[in-house]
Amino acid sequence: MQCLCMPGYAGAQCQRCAPGFYGNPMVIGSTCQPCHCHDNTDPNMLFSDCDGLTGECHSCMHNTAGTHCEICGPGFYGDAVTARNCTSKPN
Repeated sequence: MQCLCMPGYAGAQCQRCAPGFYGNPMVIGSTCQPCHCHDNTDPNMLFSDCDGLTGECHSCMHNTAGTHCEICGPGFYGDAVTARNCTSKPN
């Protein structure tokens, strides 16, 4: 029997988070939360690329880094979240 899961949940008994979400619904009080990678991951992927348990973003793009692709990577400066303009530091 397959359950009809709420958004963000997956599995035959809604026992895990769906792609693009993270958390551990098997732990009392825990819920599946959307990944927050600030649109700095591959736009061709159907869902944000984040760790299913921790929410840590993988494969940050646009010269960004950080747990949620929220900062400019080493050697870059700018605004990684709003302006999304991480630019190479001049030599």
